Amino acid sequence: HKMHLLTIVVSVIFSCFSTAILGYISLATPLGPWIAPTLALLAWMLLFVALRFGLIRSWAAELAVYSTIAGSVGGILATAVCWTVPTLFFVNPKLWGVMTGQPIIFVLGVAALSMGGGSLALMLSIIWHDRFIEQTKLKFPIAHVIHKTIALGAGLRSSVQLLCGFVFATIILTLQRVKLFGLTFIPSTIRVLPAALGRYAAIRFDVAPLLVSIGFIAGKLVALPMLVGVISKIVILHYLSTVWFTSLSSSECAFAFCSGIVIFGFCSSLPMLVKMLVRGVRACRLRVQRIGCALKPVASGSKSIPSIAAISILVGFLLWFKFNVLAIVFVLVGAIACAYQLAMITGRIGLAPLGRFATFVMVPGILFFGFTGVQAIVAAAVVELVGGTLCDFLVGQRVVFLMGLNVWHARCYQMLGLVVSSLTIGWVVLILSHRFGLGSDLLFAQRAQARALLITAQSFVWSVVGLGVLFGAFLRIIRVNTMLVLSGLLMPVDYSLMLIAGGLLSCLTKDRRLYEPFWSGMFVSNSLWMLLRALL
Repeated sequence: HKMHLLTIVVSVIFSCFSTAILGYISLATPLGPWIAPTLALLAWMLLFVALRFGLIRSWAAELAVYSTIAGSVGGILATAVCWTVPTLFFVNPKLWGVMTGQPIIFVLGVAALSMGGGSLALMLSIIWHDRFIEQTKLKFPIAHVIHKTIALGAGLRSSVQLLCGFVFATIILTLQRVKLFGLTFIPSTIRVLPAALGRYAAIRFDVAPLLVSIGFIAGKLVALPMLVGVISKIVILHYLSTVWFTSLSSSECAFAFCSGIVIFGFCSSLPMLVKMLVRGVRACRLRVQRIGCALKPVASGSKSIPSIAAISILVGFLLWFKFNVLAIVFVLVGAIACAYQLAMITGRIGLAPLGRFATFVMVPGILFFGFTGVQAIVAAAVVELVGGTLCDFLVGQRVVFLMGLNVWHARCYQMLGLVVSSLTIGWVVLILSHRFGLGSDLLFAQRAQARALLITAQSFVWSVVGLGVLFGAFLRIIRVNTMLVLSGLLMPVDYSLMLIAGGLLSCLTKDRRLYEPFWSGMFVSNSLWMLLRALL
């Protein structure tokens, strides 16, 4: 009985931890790394210490696995919320101010949205369990990393790296605050080029550990596209705003140009997404008998999994935002179909491209159902929450399958993680946005800004938007990731350069996965540091 209580306590701590860490990372960078491998390392470290001192003999594996899969829910949920909900700030700042001016209502609203999307995802993970976990050849690479860390004892070296990275980053950040004779040991900002070059000339060390580590973990996937984005920002955007479109401010020109890239990215990926979603819809045809068989054990097996209530919560939430019946059906069917395809992608390669599928539901909603800006944001949030949490639930259940543990116990802990993270993420967004300010250098919210560009594209100068479309086509021809180029165009140059530096460092290693725990420790330390700054 004590062991169950300890597992619950660790699960709650991990859920709050992962929600806070990924909440900040998703707002400060355009990337959202999996937090589950880091949690598995932390769980392995706890087990190592507990077993060494004889504190735990039985249920050790269960504690590590259940707390890891419960905590990881907070990471993907925070990513989905922070990539969508802050879009409202860039679309309608006045409404955002009104909503965040009532903290309790804001937090409960975000919690209801998160609980609805996550509960639907958990129901889908139950219905599709055989298809994705048992009767499938999908590898779920993240699940195998977690299983290797916990079950095969591969965590000692990685745990030492994690601690070293955490301590190293903490020392760097602490020395920026310690003064001797009025001077800090390490300045927070170092100017490396003449002041006339402005922001291009400085490097900020208060966020360097976070950005370099995220760049390293992402690898070459980030380095080249963001470098193209930085060069394009310095050359192309500067030329457009100073020579061709002098009547526009530099920011207006940049946003219009970037909106063209976003529009091209959506249009170019449309045929592929349609094919994928058609397959998903066909796979989502649930027979009445199967639904009944799936829901019956849910109700009898655990009171913590309100399967039927999931859709009710989402329908009520959508009705509150004045979606009509057809629009609600469209959003729910689109979210389920997208979730299926996201689960397939995660099972094959370990990635979950949430934003692309959310855009596919959001844009037709604007064109055919007349979604307002707020409704478009809500629809995108529903798609990302259902798809993202489904991927995380299936990864966790795959770990449980590999470990030979009870899947119903695992689902109860996943539901616990969903509840805790849903109640936490609203406060994380509020605290960070009030302390640092959305759109600032420390909280740039690039994903939210990119979505806002698509929603408000009709208000831009279409000649600049057209040039952005042509530039997006050129990027497609040379096979460069347009969304990461967009990140290089929108983010401050010094931030982009640090992400690029991390990506280039990973290219110098034979196998970057061997060193990922060290860099994970660095981004955890820097994220916690920024959260403490926000609270204090």
